[in-house]
Amino acid sequence: MIAGKNSWLFAALMAFAGSPAAGFCAEIYWLGPQDKIKIGIYEYPNISGEVVVGPSGDVGIPLIGSISAEGLTTDELADAVGRRLIEIENLPSRPSVTAQIVEFRPFYVTGNVEKPGRYAYEPGMTVIKAVSTAGGVFRPSDHPDLIRLGRDATNAEGSIQTLKITAEQLRFRIERLRAELDNRPDYLAIGEAGATTEMGNSFRQREQLIFQARAKLISGQTDALTKLRKVYEAEVVSLRERVRLKRIEIDTAQKDLDRVGKLAERGVTASSQTLERERIVADLRGEEEELLTQVLRAEQGVTQSEQSLRSVVDGRRRDIIQELHNAEVELRETAEKAKTAKSLLNEALVLAPAAYNQMISEPQVRMSYRIIRLKGKNAVEIPAEENDTVQAGDVVKIFALVETN
Repeated sequence: MIAGKNSWLFAALMAFAGSPAAGFCAEIYWLGPQDKIKIGIYEYPNISGEVVVGPSGDVGIPLIGSISAEGLTTDELADAVGRRLIEIENLPSRPSVTAQIVEFRPFYVTGNVEKPGRYAYEPGMTVIKAVSTAGGVFRPSDHPDLIRLGRDATNAEGSIQTLKITAEQLRFRIERLRAELDNRPDYLAIGEAGATTEMGNSFRQREQLIFQARAKLISGQTDALTKLRKVYEAEVVSLRERVRLKRIEIDTAQKDLDRVGKLAERGVTASSQTLERERIVADLRGEEEELLTQVLRAEQGVTQSEQSLRSVVDGRRRDIIQELHNAEVELRETAEKAKTAKSLLNEALVLAPAAYNQMISEPQVRMSYRIIRLKGKNAVEIPAEENDTVQAGDVVKIFALVETN
């Protein structure tokens, strides 16, 4: 039985050597709320297991009940559990009890760090590691003048590049609009808008495609209206010829009516012959009126098609002139913006050295560290250095101390 106990104790010690606490520093560690502990009782395996120290500082163990763990070491907690079992079970000697930390309670970082708050503890934690875990030392800003000048310089450089691209696009657009206004058969970027870079060549090709598409569109519209006008003009010619022939026919019928009328007056022919010829003349004159109406409509068609053609041509020219004006105004505005951006960039480049000299002459900042640690049931505040050990449950405070040159 004793040999069995010794074997169990040896196994427990080996298990402890591989636990998180084994790598912990040699300093005494006092248990506190949120620590997770594994309680092992050789004689009572059914009540062995993991427990968490509650907010009140107690742990609850089956059969034993609540035991205060806060402010105790793991050895002291194991001893307290053993003594409680002696009382409850009326044992002749203390049972074999072990207590080891399975999961440490968190630690806290506060003060001049980027992300103050609660963090999971890992053995081997130091002050500098704690600061790193919390995002590093908080730096609200570098020197404000340098930040502003750097931002101005960056914005100005970006604006200059953007405005340069915009100006190049506008120059190609203006050249294309001038080509359209002059009714050139093709668009070729010349002069200042000539493509000298890969980007410029892409702009030229884009404007070339726009030029061709718009030329095709206007050509299609004018061709259609020209053909329509020619159709109306041909119809006018045809109708007028029919009117001429109809008038000859009317003249012949009228002469026949006059001849028959004279015969009827002398009683040579019946009056019905006169009435028949009068009807024929009236029908022919009605047909003439219908033809004249058709001529008028065809002439109106010619006029409307000519007006539509002029409207398309004039409207296109008016639109081109307006687009050209807008592009030239935008190009001038772009040039002014580029001038302003260059001034801002020059200002930043001139003022930055002065701001830097001012910065290095200003007070410097040194970081100071303190640890608030629970010892027993009391909290103490300890001055610390970067490589000092941080325990679970510690509160690491970081201060910024100003030093003058």
